[in-house]
Amino acid sequence: MLRRLARLDCPWGRASGGGAAFAWYTQYHAPLLLPVLRLVVELGCPVNWAAIRELAASFSADVPAAPALAAAAAAAPHTGLPLSSALEAAAVDRIDLYQGVSDRPGRETVAFAYRRSSCADWNREHPDRLFADPVFHGALPRGGVFVDIGACYGDTSVPLAVLADMVVALEPNPHSFRVLELNAQLNPGLRIRPHNVAAGDGNLTELEFTYGGDMCNGGVLGAWKDASRETPLKVKAVDVPSFLRQEYGEGVLRNISLIKIDAEGFDAKIMTTLRPLLRYSKFTLLVEWFDYYVSSPPHGNEGPDAVHPGARELFDAVAGLGYVPYDPATGARVPGPQNKHKLPDLLCRPA
Repeated sequence: MLRRLARLDCPWGRASGGGAAFAWYTQYHAPLLLPVLRLVVELGCPVNWAAIRELAASFSADVPAAPALAAAAAAAPHTGLPLSSALEAAAVDRIDLYQGVSDRPGRETVAFAYRRSSCADWNREHPDRLFADPVFHGALPRGGVFVDIGACYGDTSVPLAVLADMVVALEPNPHSFRVLELNAQLNPGLRIRPHNVAAGDGNLTELEFTYGGDMCNGGVLGAWKDASRETPLKVKAVDVPSFLRQEYGEGVLRNISLIKIDAEGFDAKIMTTLRPLLRYSKFTLLVEWFDYYVSSPPHGNEGPDAVHPGARELFDAVAGLGYVPYDPATGARVPGPQNKHKLPDLLCRPA
């Protein structure tokens, strides 16, 4: 009906208040809030975004679209939010706006959608730190192509994109990917290119992993947790060098300046597949030192000098590429994989 009225050039009327087209329609069709909002904006209907925020706040918690509607109203006036189906599908807690994060054109103001989840989320609980991590300000390269392997919902891709010319983000979990896709759409100037695929080990065409639900992190099936309590998922697995060449061409391979890996214990195996990329560029590596790779409580009681087999595999993979691991915060070289040297991440550079 709305499309027909628009084709007939019927006047939309005021943006809010009595007779406002959007407000009138949604009082009878609350479950269709986001599709209707997207449609009327697309058709040119005037929308009072402050009124939309008030409308969202008035709905009870049992209206599923209310949080995303409030998020859209908060961000749209500032970012030109593309009101796509990604917003409807994503489990969004809120969208925050960050201003002055960069002096690079198109990167001054950034919107970030936080996932809606009962799981612990450091970023959601410390939103002031999203762009304040010293790693992003001192240790990482500027410009070039960044590859984010295990992008989750964009909590690293978005800050990285402020530094990069383009970010290629790979995320296997389809639930997390929806929010990652939304974050890419919220910030077209950041040039984030999301892909719902897993990085394989060179032999896999499909990866099976487990998902605990509610946007919590997954993990390789059986690798480090009780998979019987979680939902197994299967997703296409790709060889990263081949995938990048096919999707973007060899020019992109020559411009890779950073690869970040956070794959819940699959990191070392992925790292071994990256050697062909070194023919094109000597990129920086930022790789998670997975928490499970510590042989101290609660995973064992072997003391500070013990080395978990997973940590040994990780350090061997770094050395196998001809790289050296450093502390991202201090720049100090990490002596070895012993528990006492454990860090959240390793910053690795060519030897």
